[in-house]
This record gives sequence, C-alpha cells and structure tokens, in this order.
Amino acid sequence: MNRTRLIVAGCFGVVSLVAAVIATSSTYWFQLLTEEVRNSSSLPGFAQEDPYPFPFHTGLFLTCYDNEIPPTAAAKNKIVAGNCTLDYDFTSTTIEDYSRSSIVCIVLSDSLILFACLVCLAAIITRHGGAAFISGMLFFCSALCSIIGNLTFTARVILQIENMFLPTNISERFGWSYFVSWSSLGLQIIAGACTLTCSFRRKTKIVKDDNEDEEGGKDRL
Repeated sequence: MNRTRLIVAGCFGVVSLVAAVIATSSTYWFQLLTEEVRNSSSLPGFAQEDPYPFPFHTGLFLTCYDNEIPPTAAAKNKIVAGNCTLDYDFTSTTIEDYSRSSIVCIVLSDSLILFACLVCLAAIITRHGGAAFISGMLFFCSALCSIIGNLTFTARVILQIENMFLPTNISERFGWSYFVSWSSLGLQIIAGACTLTCSFRRKTKIVKDDNEDEEGGKDRL
C-alpha cells in the first residue's frame, strides 16, 4: 500500500476537519449589511433613507446583531451573549425544518470526518487495505452530509429573505463561514478518493500475488 498517498489523504482530511469545525462554530454564514446612505442634497428629488438599524450576521445556531437586537427578535429568541440570539423561533415551520436539517447534517459531517481521520491514521500505521476502504467511505459519507447541510442552509436563507420586508439600502451576501464549509466539502472528497484508491490498489496487488502463486504451483507440478 502506498503509505505516502495515505498520509496525503490524512492531511487533506485533517484540514477539512479543521475547516468544518471553524465553519460550524462561526456566525458568518450569512450577512445582512447596511450600505452607505445617499446624501439627499446631492440627489435632488430623492428622499434620504435612514440606515437599516439592525444589520446582522448569522450562523447555524446564532444570529449576532452589529448594533442592537430588534425588539421582536429579543422577545422570540434567547439572548446568549452580547448581541447574539439563539435561533429557535422562525416565521414558518418550513424555514425551521431547513434550519434543523442543516444543523444535523453539518454536525454529523464533522463527526464523520473525525472518525474518517482516525481510521485513516490506523490504515497508515497498519497498512491495512480494509481500514483505508472504511476511511474513504466515511469521507464520502461526510461529504454527502455536508452537501445536504449546505444546501438546506441556503434554502433557509432564501426563504428568510423572501419573508423579510427590508429597505433598499442594504445588501445581503453569504459570509466566509459559508464558503469555508464548501471548501471543507472539496477536501473531504479529495481525501476519500485518495484513501479508496489506496485500498483498491492493495486489493489488486493481493489478487495478483495469489494468481502468481497459483501459476508457480502448477509449474512445479
């Protein structure tokens, strides 16, 4: 078995785990930002818009407000620390279902990445093809969970924005946590492909050696 390739796969797995944990624990999956207010004196005929008072950035669990928590959000959700609230009361059951699904899938993906890295370490030490195969399958299972989690979070954000009546002087965008999660997904796929390739090459070598032994036995007879 190619131990170097397994080590490379393990490195990809560890980096993907770190990225996934950072993304899961951060609150910059989505951001609602206030744009600069236009000066009404420079634009005759246009009324000056007040800046949106409640810009925020949100993660899987928390929504953190830059200035102050809106009274409606403070009444519905639990204030955790500072200007951050725990998201558990949504405007519709559909949004709530998407939110819960994204949390479950992303956390499950993090756990699978951890197990995959540990099994990959065992494969590196023992050079056992079965361990490499299991590690690869775990990486692909974590990638599947990560895809579902990222997509359901995207659906949650889209539905939330559609239900919000926002002024025109704001901008919405996905934050760096969101893209870190997608990057972790790519690293999981690479790690899974490398470990599965090592396990298949190991099995091919074993079958080839068995065939050579059988042919050698026939020649001696």
